[in-house]
This record gives sequence, C-alpha cells and structure tokens, in this order.
Amino acid sequence: SVASDLSDREFISVAFRFRDGDNYFIGIKSITVQTEAAENCIRGEECQGWMFVGGENETSQWKAHFLGYYDVKGEKDDKVLNQLANEAMFGMLRWESEAMHPLSV
Repeated sequence: SVASDLSDREFISVAFRFRDGDNYFIGIKSITVQTEAAENCIRGEECQGWMFVGGENETSQWKAHFLGYYDVKGEKDDKVLNQLANEAMFGMLRWESEAMHPLSV
C-alpha cells in the first residue's frame, strides 16, 4: 500500500511468524520507492520486529511488544547477514501467503 502522507515512499508489508510457546514473533518490512527523494526516507532497508503474547483462545488478551529495528541489507562481502536477510524475506512471504488474518499497516 502507498502511504498517503509520504508521496515518495511505498510500504510493501510482509510478515513472518515464529511460534515459541504462546509467543508469536512478527516482522513488518517496508521498502522505499526508488525516487530522487528516496534518500529522505527513514529506515527503508530495515524491518521492525514485534512480539505478540497471547493464547489460542480469541477471548484472551494479546499484548504487543516492540522489539526494535534491524537491518536486512548487508554489505556485498557480508555473506552471513545477506543469507539471513534472504531467508527472512522468504519466511515473510511464506507466512503472509498462509496467514488467515492478513496484517495491515
């Protein structure tokens, strides 16, 4: 979806989920549009991570914890970071395609 208040930035949102007991770890990816003003966009190459804590019962309260930002773009010679970034992106796309309730940003 395109952000209405930032004409030079596009948000492409994908999500991934890791299950650890009752915790779900969710990541949202945003990618900037390649325009002349793109350098003014903040955190265009990063993900922001969230942890959702709750139960399978929909009546129970869920709590969201912001985990911070992390870079998903490494240097050309940073093979480990680039591999992790690629795996994370594939995981995000796979989870989004399987999600029963799509996330929106």
